[in-house]
Amino acid sequence: MGIDRGAGGSGDAVATNEASLAIVAAAAAAASLASVTAGVADAAASADAAAISETNAASSASDAAADLVLTNADVVLTNADVVSTNADASTSTTQAGIATTKAGEASTSASNASTSETNAETAETNAETAQTAAETAETNAETAETNAATSETNAATSETNAATSETNAATSETNASTSETNASTSASTASTQASNASTSASNASTSESNASTSESNASTSASTATTQASNASTSASNAATSESNAAISASNASTSESNASTSASNAATSESNAATSASNASTSETNAAASAASVEPLPTQTGNAGKYLQTDGTDTTWEVAVAKTSDTGSAVMPTGTTAERNGSPSAGNLRFNSTDTSFEGYDGSAWGAIGGITLGTAVATTSGTSIDFTGIPAGVKRITVMLNGVSTNGTSSPLIQLGDSGGVETSSYTSMASRGGNSSVLTATSTSGFLLSDSWSSSNQATGTIGFNLQDSSNTFVVSGAQTDPIDPLWQQGSKSLSGTLDRIRLTTVTGTNTFDAGSVNISWE
Repeated sequence: MGIDRGAGGSGDAVATNEASLAIVAAAAAAASLASVTAGVADAAASADAAAISETNAASSASDAAADLVLTNADVVLTNADVVSTNADASTSTTQAGIATTKAGEASTSASNASTSETNAETAETNAETAQTAAETAETNAETAETNAATSETNAATSETNAATSETNAATSETNASTSETNASTSASTASTQASNASTSASNASTSESNASTSESNASTSASTATTQASNASTSASNAATSESNAAISASNASTSESNASTSASNAATSESNAATSASNASTSETNAAASAASVEPLPTQTGNAGKYLQTDGTDTTWEVAVAKTSDTGSAVMPTGTTAERNGSPSAGNLRFNSTDTSFEGYDGSAWGAIGGITLGTAVATTSGTSIDFTGIPAGVKRITVMLNGVSTNGTSSPLIQLGDSGGVETSSYTSMASRGGNSSVLTATSTSGFLLSDSWSSSNQATGTIGFNLQDSSNTFVVSGAQTDPIDPLWQQGSKSLSGTLDRIRLTTVTGTNTFDAGSVNISWE
């Protein structure tokens, strides 16, 4: 029975594939040193190469063991057939003449052939046992392949690891070197298998030439099966090494992933901090711009010496400050004429009125004299039918009319009238004048003004005062006065409510036709 294994056998093909894969893995590892991205891809390729190497090693071990055991069994059977044939041929040719003598030898050869066949069957059984062991090793290798595939999947995640890619690439190179070593081991195993096949062929040749060595060949076959089992164990060990390398790659990939995650987290934190800093800078810039916009420039200082800044919450203006002569001297009040009063006074404003030569203040509605008595300008009562005092400031609370030897050229009693911005009022007065004599008091009343006397003659001269006091805010004044004519005493009482603020006083006569011809008159207010 002949066996044709083909050129090189399956062992040579496996060794060639493993060597090629080792070269590819080594090239991939070298390329990964040049590029981070290529390094990650090569790591995955290295894991694939390890898995393929493991699979090829397991397949080689299984195929070689099974084929060699079967081949040895076939050789043994063939040897047995050849021995039997050779025995018959030898007996026929050499012992033709002495068939009877050599019959025992033929029987012995047949017995030996039967023994060889039995031995061959035993070797076949041992080969089947070895095949089962090889299949078990193949199953274990497949399990290792699955684990290696899982490691490959985990290694694929290392693509995201940029920070440690160079280290991973170096690890991939080491793994590739390990794979190359494993491939070399597989090639050596295939070479051993080829050598075993050559040995089996030599044993077959020996069996063909001498049937008596079949038993020894069977023993050799058993030894060969043991060697193949050992080779299968070696392949399994190599697969375990590949699995360990794949676990290392997975661990490195996990480390790379962790490092990349940390780097990404740090980058995100840095980005967040940068964004916060940019936002703070923008806020500071906005606040600075708002602050700059909210600061209004000061009004010009030109022409504002001695003044102070004042704001109403919206605008800033220069205001006049009240100066002082010294720390123990006096304040220098604003001074001006009546016409120079400020146009929009506020309640509480104070000034010295140079027209009236008196201090005045603004009460919220009108200016009025304050602090002392303001004296008007005396007027001679030597001509005219009436004398007017105007320009009395608003806010005046008391006015005094001072008469000094005032007389007229007729019999109409002197009369005093009050007025406001609408003019002198000539009605609605309540007035009584009295004259005291030696034995009686004479009185007279008037509604057109305040009488000085109940009667009058050209010889009378009035000397004395009459006072007008503001009673309330309705511009009502009450009157009280006393004079002499100069023979008899004169008294006056009465009241008058004006329609407006008092600003003028008139001295005239009841008829308004008598002419003043002597004396003088003046007023004061406070």
